[in-house]
Amino acid sequence: MNLRHKDYKLLMIYINESQKRRLEEFLEDISYVMYTVQTGLESVWSKSEKHKNSKAWPGKECIFRILVRDGKLENLLGKLRSFRITIPRNIIMAAGIIPLEGLIVDFMNEDIEYDDAIIDDLKNKHKK
Repeated sequence: MNLRHKDYKLLMIYINESQKRRLEEFLEDISYVMYTVQTGLESVWSKSEKHKNSKAWPGKECIFRILVRDGKLENLLGKLRSFRITIPRNIIMAAGIIPLEGLIVDFMNEDIEYDDAIIDDLKNKHKK
C-alpha cells in the first residue's frame, strides 16, 4: 500500500454548540472547507463545568473535525486562536491534534490491494 496523502493532521475542535454557526461562518470566511461537524455531544470538563443537556447541567458541545496539511497547521491554529479571543470567555473551546498515517480521499485511485472475489460477490448480491 502506497498512500499519496501522508502530510495531514486531524484537528479536533471541541466547542459549545451555541458557537457552532459562528465557527462555521469563520471557516467560510477564511475559505477552509475540509471539515465535518458532530453536534449534540454531552461533556464533562470539571466537577463544576458540565454540559449534560439537562436542567441541572444545560448545554451541549460539538466537535469540528478539520483536515489540515501539516505545513498549514500552525497558520490555521493562529487563525483559530484569533477566533477564540472574540467569543465569550466562559465558552469552552479546546483542540486536539492527531497525526494521520495517511489520508484516503478516493479509494478508487489509491494504490491499495483489493479482492476480485468480493467485488464479484457484491455485484451479484445487488443485482437481485
